[in-house]
Amino acid sequence: MSRIVLAIGIVPLLAVTAACSAANEITAAPRSESHHPRADAGVPVKCTASVMRHRTDDDGSVGIRVDTAEHAQITVTAYYPAYNSIKASRANAGGQHVFWYKIGKAPGGFQVTVEVSASDRGSTGDCATSFEQETIAVVSKPTPTHVAAAAPTPSPATSPTQADTGSSGAWCTASASIYDAGYDENNVYVNSNQPYTDATASADGDSWSYETNGSGYAEIYLNGPAPGAAITVTVGGATCYTSD
Repeated sequence: MSRIVLAIGIVPLLAVTAACSAANEITAAPRSESHHPRADAGVPVKCTASVMRHRTDDDGSVGIRVDTAEHAQITVTAYYPAYNSIKASRANAGGQHVFWYKIGKAPGGFQVTVEVSASDRGSTGDCATSFEQETIAVVSKPTPTHVAAAAPTPSPATSPTQADTGSSGAWCTASASIYDAGYDENNVYVNSNQPYTDATASADGDSWSYETNGSGYAEIYLNGPAPGAAITVTVGGATCYTSD
């Protein structure tokens, strides 16, 4: 009689143990991986280039639009008959930037090839486009006649942001602002009496150039120097200084 009571007492204990064991079994859900949209090294960066219409404020220029990765570094080279014009800047948050080039005139016209290189986080991409220079007729030049030389126009007075080269009469003024401090991007604004001349801004070992328009104005995208760096600008024979 005592053995039967003992056996009955063990059964509920086993059932409770089994139930506790089942309750403690937890199956871990698989961890989902997030994918950050960073370009992998070695994967080509998106790069497309297209020619935009002429600027409304300066019909002697053409826009080269580049579509690439956001904030990618872009270098553009236009191959003119007598020289190469190189410009550089960084794409905006939408991955776009427009570079403006002057359309010169050449007998019979000339196709200006534009090569583009984009880089982002160790990866690069290349693309290209072209535009045609205006065609002019070749005519014989008339025999020059003697004309008394006009008195030179006095150049503006020299200031901390302006330099006068004396007999050459070349001058420039410059100012700057911070475009994106996180990327050390600066905009340098240049005014001069040197139209269609390469203007170069330099600071802390970084240097970028942009050609002035017909009024002697240029906006240079200077990437690299930290905000507050002293910036030196040269336009032809003129030199001026500024900082952001």
